[in-house]
Amino acid sequence: MGYRMGEIVYAILCTALLSGIVLMFSRDFKIIFMSIKMNRRLKTRLAQNRTPDFLTKHLRLLMRTVTGGRLTDRHLLAASLVIFAAVSAAGIRSCSLGTAVLCGLLIGFMPYVLCRIRLESIRHKASFEGEAFVSLLLTKYRIASLNMQQALELAAADEKMPRLCRKLLVPIILTTHVTGDKDKIKEAFKGFAFAVNTNWGRMTAYNMTNSFISGMDVTDAIEDIIVQLREAKTISEERKRMNSEAGNLVMIMAPLSYIVSLVLAVKYVGVDVRMLFHNQFFTSQGFAFFVFIVFMFLINIALLKIVENKRFDY
Repeated sequence: MGYRMGEIVYAILCTALLSGIVLMFSRDFKIIFMSIKMNRRLKTRLAQNRTPDFLTKHLRLLMRTVTGGRLTDRHLLAASLVIFAAVSAAGIRSCSLGTAVLCGLLIGFMPYVLCRIRLESIRHKASFEGEAFVSLLLTKYRIASLNMQQALELAAADEKMPRLCRKLLVPIILTTHVTGDKDKIKEAFKGFAFAVNTNWGRMTAYNMTNSFISGMDVTDAIEDIIVQLREAKTISEERKRMNSEAGNLVMIMAPLSYIVSLVLAVKYVGVDVRMLFHNQFFTSQGFAFFVFIVFMFLINIALLKIVENKRFDY
């Protein structure tokens, strides 16, 4: 009983001591607390105002375009790190550490590759909406009495607005509604230029930015973009026709030439069919030559597809 009373008295004395210290130095404690709090706020503000590096900007624009702002660059990095760790851990059990890490890096890089493929698909489709988008924007710009903010809202609400361009305008409208910071407004329009990644997209975004921030009349500049897009459309149709002819030559004439050469070798040169077949596929020189023909055939097809899928631009 006496021991317990001693503990209680000791606890009371300690509490009284701590209370006295707090009361005597309360002002000093408050100053220290406020100093720490202000220091943390200053660090947070500096971090917000710090200009992000090129890679961070690229990843932010990439994720904003691909996911519509639902996911950020941090989500992409987190997914890549998780995949890298999982693949590396699984690979260590069956191969060396270096090989496991290399496999982890290759597979962990895949989220970025998939997002990049999605971005290029969006860019390709959005590039062909240029003439319709810029023409509609100019019409709404004139209706809004050269007010770019109102013109963007009218354009986004119009049913004739191309689907992808409307989707790219929504973040711009939302950003400009909640902020008056010129730098943030410029970043919003840079997102549009990044998503389209064409000359007409960059010029249109530049003119929209200038008109939105300074109220500058950009009617002539937008009309010039429309004229150049119409000229580019004529050139694009001519290029498409020429590529179609080249595609027919590669897809039809190349296999046909190979077959005709075999027929001529059998019918006019007198080569036996079985000997020709044997020399082509069961000798090192013949098989290597056949593989080379197939490889070059596929390379030509790939190059044609790359040219055919070129973004519409001037």
